[in-house]
Amino acid sequence: MRTAVFWDFDGTLTYSPQLWTRVMHQALLSVDPTVSIAQEELSRLRRHNGPAFPWSVPDQDNRAFTGAAFWQYMNRHFINVFSSLVPEKTAQEAAVLVRPLLLDPGLYAVFPDAEEALQACLDRGAKNYILSNNYPELPFVLQALGLLKYFRGVVVSGAVGLDKPRPEIFRFARQLAGSPERCLMVGDNPSADIEGALRAGMTAVQVHNTAPSRADYRFETLLPVVDLVK
Repeated sequence: MRTAVFWDFDGTLTYSPQLWTRVMHQALLSVDPTVSIAQEELSRLRRHNGPAFPWSVPDQDNRAFTGAAFWQYMNRHFINVFSSLVPEKTAQEAAVLVRPLLLDPGLYAVFPDAEEALQACLDRGAKNYILSNNYPELPFVLQALGLLKYFRGVVVSGAVGLDKPRPEIFRFARQLAGSPERCLMVGDNPSADIEGALRAGMTAVQVHNTAPSRADYRFETLLPVVDLVK
């Protein structure tokens, strides 16, 4: 039986809590070191500012927000948040810094069993794919982290304009994989990963998150996923 395993990136293969807020905080202080604000307060301001990402509004058609347009969307969010703290010019300068800072592979810690689990799935004849709500340049970060070699393809919302949990991105990923007989979705998000996978007819595997969900399987680590590959 042909099996494709679709893996979420952040929270599943890598660990980088509050990544976007941390990077925004770093960008702001790089431009104006005198700004006194904690990351927690910046996180609150981001939430108060409304949906931060295209995928924060699941029913929104985000096909226009790919590549450069994705970053234009995000820059508006960065500037809106920064403008509540610093003058507009400073906010714009800080916003420009977020993108290059975010692409620093040093910000991402790969889970200890990630590479072993990915290789074991390949050894059992499965095809691995990334399926992630994320920025367009994610493949470059995967390459820098030494993970890209384990994947047959990368489906990232910032590049294709489709977002989990919408069924379109799961159909796109399944077709990219050659419409395999069995599909596993491995992720940590009960809505985007688990509900999205179940609606798409995939086996839903929740990892690194004990929140309630309708997942078919729940694991604290990644290696048990290998036993699901038939």
